[in-house]
Amino acid sequence: KMPFKRIPLYPRYGYYTVLPNGQEYYCGEVRKQRDAEMFHNMIGASMMEIAAAPQISKPEYLPEQIARHASQRAKADIDNVPFVLSDPVKDANGNITHMGPIGMTQPPQMGTGLAAATQFVESNLQRLGGMGQPSLPSNTSGEAIQNINERQDDAFSPLVKNCMYAIAAQCKGWIPAAQALYFTNQRRLRVVDTDGSYSQVTTLEMTQDSDGNYGPYGNNARGRFTVQVEQGEAYKDTVEAAIESNMMLMQAVGTDTAAGQIIAYKNMQLMNKTDDPAIEAIAKYERLNIILAKGIPYEPQNEEEAQYMQVKMQQMQQQAQSQQDPMMIAAQAEQVKAQAQIMDKEVDRFNAETSRMKVMVDAEKAGAD
Repeated sequence: KMPFKRIPLYPRYGYYTVLPNGQEYYCGEVRKQRDAEMFHNMIGASMMEIAAAPQISKPEYLPEQIARHASQRAKADIDNVPFVLSDPVKDANGNITHMGPIGMTQPPQMGTGLAAATQFVESNLQRLGGMGQPSLPSNTSGEAIQNINERQDDAFSPLVKNCMYAIAAQCKGWIPAAQALYFTNQRRLRVVDTDGSYSQVTTLEMTQDSDGNYGPYGNNARGRFTVQVEQGEAYKDTVEAAIESNMMLMQAVGTDTAAGQIIAYKNMQLMNKTDDPAIEAIAKYERLNIILAKGIPYEPQNEEEAQYMQVKMQQMQQQAQSQQDPMMIAAQAEQVKAQAQIMDKEVDRFNAETSRMKVMVDAEKAGAD
């Protein structure tokens, strides 16, 4: 039995509209590009035919010019002769009227009509595909990025909207399945934040609810959920813009300050394009170490940060207890010294008493004798 409340098949239309007569019309993403692509293939085939023809110019002669040299010209490429011969054209009196070829046969060329058709088809394919500049420089302002991404392109906008509808329908279908699969027993889930970073979350943690009842109410999936899909800037563009902004902030506050070091570690995390877990851990936890060392008020963003900060604070408290003030150490040393002197005096007093008692014993022995 599947945990879905509906069959998990979610159609995704490229173009969808309702005609004035109430009839639905829909097609895939490539339907409107099919005719232009067929025309583009035909142009490509024509250009291949032109490229397959011999790409050399051939001279034209009168029969009497090459009658004696036809054999030499036929084998000119095979024998690689340094030159070829031809006879001049003479009139009835034997005077030379023309020398050399009378014309040249050119290889097939791409005509102006084919060139114009190629340009038209390419521009049409770009318009239908909604292709534009794939990325922007990192110093582009956020307002410019937003204006470019929010353009209302007649060909590209319907594709994005229908894709968003399909994603929303898919998420709505997954909600009851996720509630049944992931929130029946306690487990740790890897979740992705809005900035593209990942974190670990423990479901069904034991805690108190709003009524004071104690139970597995932490990070549960009770209630009703809605899905919201938004169109925003490309993640690559926003990351590059954030790195550039952080560099300017770092120059302003200085790299030798706590704020500058925190920003530097944040940039390290953003520039980790290979998703190296070691770099990710260093960037994440070193920032928290600086915040704890400086006593900066900070609210943990997730469960993993809260656990790390709690353990780190306990370690810092233990280190503080083990490291005493130098003045206190000196006072303790003086106290030990005083106690040692008192003990010395007690030993001297005991020795004196012992000597006195020995003298008395010796005197008694002498009297008895």
